[in-house]
Amino acid sequence: MSYLTRLNIILKNLLVISVSFMMAVAPNYINSGSSNLNFSTFLTGAYIAVALYIFMFLFKVISRYLNEKVARNIVVSLFDNILNKKNAIVILTLIMLVCWIPVLIFLYPGNAINDTWGQFSQYIKMFDGGILHRGVLSDHHPFFDTLFMGGIIVPLAHLFHNWKLAFFCYVILQYVLTCLSFSVSVWYLHKKCSISINLTTVVYSIYCILPIFPVSAQTISKDALFSWIYVYLTILLIEVIRTNGSVLSSKKYLLVLILTIFFVGLTKKVGLYVVILTLVAFLIFLKNSRKYILILFAAIALLSFGLTGFIKSELKVVPGGKQEMFSLPFQQTARYMKYHGEDVTKDEKKVIGKLLDTKNISKNYIPISADPVKGFEDRGTTEDYVNYIKVWIKQGIKHPKTYISATVAMLSGWFSTAEYSPVMDMEWHSQLDTRVMPESVAKREGISQKFSKRYQEFYDGLYNNRLTGLIVSYSLYAALLPLIICVVLWNKYDNKWWLITVPMILSIVIGCWLAPVSIFLEGRRYLYPVIYTLPILLAISSSLLPENSTLFTRRK
Repeated sequence: MSYLTRLNIILKNLLVISVSFMMAVAPNYINSGSSNLNFSTFLTGAYIAVALYIFMFLFKVISRYLNEKVARNIVVSLFDNILNKKNAIVILTLIMLVCWIPVLIFLYPGNAINDTWGQFSQYIKMFDGGILHRGVLSDHHPFFDTLFMGGIIVPLAHLFHNWKLAFFCYVILQYVLTCLSFSVSVWYLHKKCSISINLTTVVYSIYCILPIFPVSAQTISKDALFSWIYVYLTILLIEVIRTNGSVLSSKKYLLVLILTIFFVGLTKKVGLYVVILTLVAFLIFLKNSRKYILILFAAIALLSFGLTGFIKSELKVVPGGKQEMFSLPFQQTARYMKYHGEDVTKDEKKVIGKLLDTKNISKNYIPISADPVKGFEDRGTTEDYVNYIKVWIKQGIKHPKTYISATVAMLSGWFSTAEYSPVMDMEWHSQLDTRVMPESVAKREGISQKFSKRYQEFYDGLYNNRLTGLIVSYSLYAALLPLIICVVLWNKYDNKWWLITVPMILSIVIGCWLAPVSIFLEGRRYLYPVIYTLPILLAISSSLLPENSTLFTRRK
């Protein structure tokens, strides 16, 4: 057994153990903010680890069945016939839209998240009186998202004299674009990656049937806007890996990839971070395509920093607050000050006080939510943040267990099947400025209220049912399915397929770092890019599994 093979086995099993541990302690952290590491905890972790190995074994068995290329029933045969039509993508999109119509109707007019209300206010004030007002837009949320959502919804609201109808029109557009991205992905998997028709049918059915996709797509947010574009990026990156980088020699393909990356960066900052770090991995391991990858870097610098920076300067876009990057560190500091206040020196407290409310930090500290500590306004200078980081490192060395507990508490929602709080309403709208928009817009009334309540009850029923609860649980999408993908594709380090896991892992890690919550609907949106692309990655993982004699590499 080679060194790389041994390392591969160790890494995969460590990953399983880590996920098992997080799932074992997550419920306690959600309920009480802490967990005692006793024999019962380790026994629960052991049970979960065994369950995960069984889960992955079943995935292997099902994969072998689905990868048989013979169509076994009339549904698969019909789907195969559709895929072979010239307008296959249009047909697939329309069928998926029909499947999503019930959610569209029951959750009319859609759900605007709290941050989006603030973006609407910015857009309205920017064009108040028919005059362009500079210095109004904030880059706390990408200004492009504000202009895109506001540029569609606000004029329609004035045209129809009905904000809710304008919301509904936007949601329909977002539904179409999201369904189109999923349909293109399914077509690509079968036609370009030679994924079996059985497996392709399953992937398409998942997109059509599982409620988490239409429920996510009907939210009016930067995350829902970004994520369907991210699906295209995922497909483009998979093609780069599939062809070992040779596709980058096509000028047309390179241009499409550059534009997709540009829009990914415009719609969400995290997307740009994910792309840059992924391309670094490509630069290292796709040696024959380094010239083209460097061209991509140059294009990103020119468009995402040069052109975008110029537009920001012209519109005098206010920079986003630096505190948004420090959700997790601030939580660690808050827990440190709450439980080790006697160890905090006057100088340390002074440095921390430049950024946080040290007088009320213990009272404000909620283990599963960063916003009460972090706040919503930018405080301090760059120098203050540098000094804070020094103190943060110093305190972390003193009490590492406290930092670990703060981290596990913040991330517990991603690893628990008991976190559930997917509210289907717009009751949280503190950023709605009633001077420019009526508060009634955020409230469903009459039959709309009854319908949304019924769908909430339906969704609650799915969760509370032992057979269906897992499909609406965050842990399935943030932990269990990514675990399977990593375990399978890390076997493919020799042919670069493992590179597909890089953007997925980065999306989860960076998203978890930035997410102020992990158990509420407002926090789930950080998972949209992962949720949207998991069926694609699972299909590729499944198609590769039958080549292996076992899920884990064994000594021959």
